[in-house]
Amino acid sequence: MAGTLFIYIFVLLFCTAATYMLSPSSCIAQRTSYYKKLLIPILIYTLFWGMRYDVGADYLAYKGFYNNTPEDFEFGFKMLLSILNFLGFNYISLFVVTSLVSIVSVYIVAKYEDRRFGCYAIFFFFTTSIVFFFQNGIRQAMALSVFWILVSRIDKYSIVKLVFLAILSYSFHKSAIFPIAVVLIVYLMPRIKINKYVLIALVLLSTFSGSILFDKIAEQMKGLFELMDYSRQADNLEIYEKKVELGSGFGLILKTIVNVVIIYNQDLFFSDKEKTVPYLFYLTFVIGVLIEPIVSSNMLAKRLNLYFYYSQFFVYAYFCVKMAKEKKGICNVQSLFVVVAYFMFFVAAILSNSNYCVPYKFVEL
Repeated sequence: MAGTLFIYIFVLLFCTAATYMLSPSSCIAQRTSYYKKLLIPILIYTLFWGMRYDVGADYLAYKGFYNNTPEDFEFGFKMLLSILNFLGFNYISLFVVTSLVSIVSVYIVAKYEDRRFGCYAIFFFFTTSIVFFFQNGIRQAMALSVFWILVSRIDKYSIVKLVFLAILSYSFHKSAIFPIAVVLIVYLMPRIKINKYVLIALVLLSTFSGSILFDKIAEQMKGLFELMDYSRQADNLEIYEKKVELGSGFGLILKTIVNVVIIYNQDLFFSDKEKTVPYLFYLTFVIGVLIEPIVSSNMLAKRLNLYFYYSQFFVYAYFCVKMAKEKKGICNVQSLFVVVAYFMFFVAAILSNSNYCVPYKFVEL
């Protein structure tokens, strides 16, 4: 356990520091050179996760799927497996490629701001435990990666490129169609801004009353899974406990405080009159935070909410960068609080063997 903890923290700190030191001061102004300069952290991350063995709850299952792909898997994922098999690669190539796509997608999103944003984005990609889920739910991880790129470029790409990204995301996990539709609708609607105190009250209500609300939406969730042709999952929707898994009281309070701090400072995401990328990520984050306590004990509903909830890595990174620019003591304290809190969550996730991430083992070639 101690060895794995040391390895994960080392990779986290190395990738974070390398991102800051190697990336250009202005990511927006760079093109190909941006990725060339970040080649070292990209390779470290890709090889570290790609060359693992039996790390992640679904590792052995995907190893078996490499040569015996289930018919009900999405066409994009089956095409990826077909290409890798055609090229003569073994199953390890699947984990290498998916790890590469994951980290590159984060750096594509990180190009939105300067290198400090990229540094924070990588840090929170690890510490919010997204990185552990990405080693488990590989198909949905690919869909999430493409979804993030779509949201981060929604105001820059043509409609043809956006449609292509939407189809690509859907081709790896059918569940992607729901969040993509939500984001596109929100983008086309007039800008939404709810009073921060109302939002904070709703977050607190959801956090402590989620189990009461779950029964009322379970049937609607079942309909969503049937709509996405996940009939087997829809049938299993009711077998999970319908209560919120609050975890430790300290952890719950800490996460709630972080979310309250972010929402209290929501004006950072509404800095101008346009519907910007930070605005869209913030809205998806708020949706995820409100829904998470309600569906947290149901695996299927929770997986659908991950598209919204995992926007937190962008939101926290953007929050910390903007707070640093304020150059006020209270702003620095708030951003430091978020950083320290999620570093603690990262350590706790490792110690609790989140997504079966412990012990870490390299593959034997």
